[in-house]
Amino acid sequence: MRLIILLFALLVFIPESIVAQKKKSKYDIYWEQEAINQKHQAIKDSGDKAFQNGNLEEAIRLYERAKKLKSEDHYTNAKIQDLNILNREISDIIQRMGTKSRVELGEKMPELELVHSVTNIEVEEIDLPEPDEDSIVKPLQEDTITAEAQPTKDPVKTEAKRSVEVVEPIQEESTKVSATESNFNLSTFRLDLAKSFEEGFTEEEYRQGRKIITRRVIVRNDLGDEYLKVKHDYGATFYFKNKQSVSINVWLKESLLEEK
Repeated sequence: MRLIILLFALLVFIPESIVAQKKKSKYDIYWEQEAINQKHQAIKDSGDKAFQNGNLEEAIRLYERAKKLKSEDHYTNAKIQDLNILNREISDIIQRMGTKSRVELGEKMPELELVHSVTNIEVEEIDLPEPDEDSIVKPLQEDTITAEAQPTKDPVKTEAKRSVEVVEPIQEESTKVSATESNFNLSTFRLDLAKSFEEGFTEEEYRQGRKIITRRVIVRNDLGDEYLKVKHDYGATFYFKNKQSVSINVWLKESLLEEK
């Protein structure tokens, strides 16, 4: 009789235990995926912010991080592809410009059309021809992203809802990767700038194809700093300091000469 009762108990309670374990596993997987989704979105939002602030390399770095979490996300993959193309194009221009003065650039990079030049208080202006309407690049079209389907709520009302880990927005970090060659020497670059440009403030603006390149050089105490703004006809704008990708904040705070 005891044996029969024991067998009955095993048949009744063991399946319930197995079901409970499976249910727990299902909830664990759901909440783990929710945490991944939120982290992916936070990183992607930070990439969008870096892009809007003109920090090209930081945006690429953040989108690459987002891709590691969800490699199938079409928006992230499209952004990485588009920005890598832009980065290669701009890096090529930056490398070729080097520390060359306006005169040297006119000889070695004839595709750069001087728009205006300012050296301290001396101003030269050149009329900028309007680009042909057909040549203007249209804004990059991003893949339409459909909202991910929300998981169906569990019918068991007694199940305690677990809180999703809150992912704080990722702060924009200044990338240390050079926009140009890996053996870039900052000290030599700053010394060479001071040899090519006059003491004080110089601004030059060039049109190159479908973009406007604004170059500001500040020389103090035999050391120079170069600030570049690269604005495309379709609206995207990126900023660089001494060949390093930076945000618009650096351009606004540092690229104008202040009396010290």
